[in-house]
Amino acid sequence: MILLNTPGGDSTSMNNIIQAELHSKVPVIVYVSPEGARAASAGAYITMAADVAAMAPTTHIGAATPIQANGQNVGSDSPARSSTTLSPRSSAWPRHTAGTPAWHG
Repeated sequence: MILLNTPGGDSTSMNNIIQAELHSKVPVIVYVSPEGARAASAGAYITMAADVAAMAPTTHIGAATPIQANGQNVGSDSPARSSTTLSPRSSAWPRHTAGTPAWHG
């Protein structure tokens, strides 16, 4: 299991982590944690390469987070959301097949 909280980072490091995930002999779980953590930029791709992706409440994933003119995150005053679990890979998305990833529910 990978615990992830990152604003992103170096593409070489990201590629190394993704290759390790894809060649793992055991299923890989990425858990974006603790509450309020993020998997931005390279972290989003690391999460998508996992067999299972799970996120603690109020975490964020993606390349950017929208902000208001005052610098506050959009929706930061909204109540905490429940945790979310995604399974980005399934039999329809083989582990070692290159191509554009798609989410499968």
